[in-house]
Amino acid sequence: MDAYLDGMERAHQAGLRLDRIGSVASFFVSRVDSEVDARLDKLGGAAAELRGQAAIANARLAYQHYEKVFTSARWDALRAAGAHPQRPLWASTSTKDPAYPDTRYVVDLVAPGVVNTMPEPTLRAVADHGVVPADSVRPQLRPCSAHPRPAPRTRRRLRRRRTDPRRRRGAPLRRQLGPPRRAARQHPRRAARGYEARRAMTAVHTRYIAELAAQLRIASITASTSTRSGHPTSRMSAAGLMAMLLARYLHHDRAISGPATIT
Repeated sequence: MDAYLDGMERAHQAGLRLDRIGSVASFFVSRVDSEVDARLDKLGGAAAELRGQAAIANARLAYQHYEKVFTSARWDALRAAGAHPQRPLWASTSTKDPAYPDTRYVVDLVAPGVVNTMPEPTLRAVADHGVVPADSVRPQLRPCSAHPRPAPRTRRRLRRRRTDPRRRRGAPLRRQLGPPRRAARQHPRRAARGYEARRAMTAVHTRYIAELAAQLRIASITASTSTRSGHPTSRMSAAGLMAMLLARYLHHDRAISGPATIT
């Protein structure tokens, strides 16, 4: 949201019409429960009673931050210039755990100004038996809420269990990508040389892909002409995609017979 405000301020300074600019901020929901529930299951015991609460509490707290940003003096100045607020967009709203209601990530996250991108099964479930309240977010953020576990309390309990989604949200991704690079710790000149070398290699690789795509376009026209069949324009439009696949992902192992293999 801060990046959105920065962009709108720059657009206003450049003389652009802010009323023609719209934006949403995607916020994933159900996959948070998938990750946190797995950690709670490993802890066992009393931690199990927190299953299925992290995602909705996390999204509600994000909405609380959204309201804070878009009621600030900074935003008031942009709104006076015609800007529209960036709307929160709930993504990943299908229920991953069959033990949970199939409409929970929709009916429990109703609030003014939000967008909910539902997959078709979830959309049909909500239309069939969903009970959509006027607002199921802001009442859970109030200190005097009658709800047994409002969002702030849920976050505190998750923190005590060391399963707060905000605290460790990058851990699964770090496991996939490996340890962070340490280029910033290198000597500035060495880091600069490394950056220039990587940029040069990227430029060479980009030129190679462009040349490969051009060759594929020529080959598609030649093949269509010689066989007097096919649609060369369709093949030419896919040349860039095929060049990227051939350059980076599709490799032929000459040591074995048969079609090309994907590695």
